[in-house]
Amino acid sequence: MIPLEDFYACVLDAPIAALNQVNMTSVSLAYHQASATTQSPCKEVFRLLGEIAGIHLTPAERGKIWGPGTSFGNQRSMIPSDIRGEQSDVLEAILPRVEHLALRARISDIVWTNDMRKAGIAKTAINAYCDCVEGLMDGSLKAAYPVGSRNLVDAQTPAHRVLQIASATTKRGISLPDRVIAVLTTLYGEALKDGQPVIFSRIAQLCVDYKIIEPKQAATDLETAATAKPDIYPEAIRMALDFAGVLYKRVGDEESKERCQLGAVRQMLRMRDECSQAGAKAAWVMDALLRLRFIKGEEALALENNLEDELRRLQRASLREMGTFAINIEVPAERDRIIGMFSAMDFPTALKSFALLDGSPKMEDLKAEALRQGQKSPLNAMMGIKHIDDEGKTVVNTAGAGSGEPPDDWYLNMIARAESLRRAMVVANSIEPVRLHINDTVAIEERHFNPIVWQSAFVPQLQAPLYALGFARFFQGDFASAAHLLIPQLEPSLRHILKAHGADPTKRRDDTTEEDRSLDAIISNHRAELKDVFGAPLLEELDRVFNIQPGPTLRHDVAHGQMSAGQCYSPDVIYACWLLYRVCCLFLMEKWNEWVRPGLEIEEPGPP
Repeated sequence: MIPLEDFYACVLDAPIAALNQVNMTSVSLAYHQASATTQSPCKEVFRLLGEIAGIHLTPAERGKIWGPGTSFGNQRSMIPSDIRGEQSDVLEAILPRVEHLALRARISDIVWTNDMRKAGIAKTAINAYCDCVEGLMDGSLKAAYPVGSRNLVDAQTPAHRVLQIASATTKRGISLPDRVIAVLTTLYGEALKDGQPVIFSRIAQLCVDYKIIEPKQAATDLETAATAKPDIYPEAIRMALDFAGVLYKRVGDEESKERCQLGAVRQMLRMRDECSQAGAKAAWVMDALLRLRFIKGEEALALENNLEDELRRLQRASLREMGTFAINIEVPAERDRIIGMFSAMDFPTALKSFALLDGSPKMEDLKAEALRQGQKSPLNAMMGIKHIDDEGKTVVNTAGAGSGEPPDDWYLNMIARAESLRRAMVVANSIEPVRLHINDTVAIEERHFNPIVWQSAFVPQLQAPLYALGFARFFQGDFASAAHLLIPQLEPSLRHILKAHGADPTKRRDDTTEEDRSLDAIISNHRAELKDVFGAPLLEELDRVFNIQPGPTLRHDVAHGQMSAGQCYSPDVIYACWLLYRVCCLFLMEKWNEWVRPGLEIEEPGPP
């Protein structure tokens, strides 16, 4: 703790005397720089004031208004509760010596936050924040990054915070202090006059939320601000029109609401016109179409019909904008090593070993690798991604990493990309060389797989002939037939496994009818039971390859006839067919020599 006499020994405003801003980052930097070049006790005093100014204030985050300015690992910078008690009382005592308006507002706010019984300090904070807003309006204070010639962009935070403190310290049923109402009313008028729709929208929302301006008046003024400068950035106009539409709906003016909604859609189409790439244009058209679904009237319907045609045209055009690149993923030394191993095996051992060419990676390892890749390419990791199909339609969106722990769909995207490359390498350097070697050794037929499919607990009896035929086509290199024979069998196999372990993968409707669950529902609703059977890594790999997006979603493509002939020969499909063969064989590994080998030994090639 820094005692009161240390503060009295310093000229508190000296480091920021020439700083006519309310931006706390600038104040914090000035105090930290002064602390680095001065001696005790001012060194410690300035460092504390720098830390106080560096506390992050976000009034819009009601659950976490205050936060650390910086955090890394288990360490963080200061928050108000770190200086509650005696240090907070010392700060209260030195307030009369603080002349800088923004610093006085910050210190008094933190003292009040630490002890909300101090009504006098709340009034000090209210007056200091009002002074900051008035200074920004009359030009005596400046914004850190002014918009045009005005400084109202920095008035939003002190205006919001003064309303919060005034509301919290005013009894219910009593209006806010006259000065607060006067300052916010003036700020509302100045923001409207300023003609910046984004700033005015935020100020208007504050004034409406705290009942300083009536919703009807604010809606009318928002339309005025949106149309005052028609050439301004369209996204700014859209924001104002959106809020105006919300307010018109609140007061029951449906006609005005729809007018604002249509105006907002037109601003989105202006954004489309400012894009040069078809893919970006298509994204704006899609957003506009989503808005039009909720707008009534003939004009909206006609616009929607026109945009539907335009969307498909732009999506097709976006495919022509995409490029391709080639990577040689073959590793000759690895291919030769594996072929050498299999050359020494007999036929039954080769079929068994073929199922063990690769394993399923653990999810924790995949997530760790995703984080490493994100750290190597932080800009790429930050951006969200739209995943499109072969017609240019967006099939799934994944978020960027953001700050802190990345969201689940970011991990799914990063893992899907890494796994696609891994599967391609396994196919090129392991699966395909061995498959060709076995196929050259024995003339593969359907009957070679009967000892496997008829005895594997993974295969229902009714599906055994399909599995045997599918594996034969796979080994023969007819991947189109193999894909359409094998991929649909995963669902009945999972249902078969669940029933054998006492679970019921059936959905019962209210009208007493029943149906089998889809693949996604089976995995989602019976994940625990399936993990007990397959283990988490193998189940998660089946989910990634056959089901979830982003990923190959092979079950969906086959079931809906969306798998093209060329896709049947892709590494993902070849790997998927091998993966099903692997799962079938895993149930037989302990009994392979006893159950499977006798049926395969007759295929051993005779002497030359």
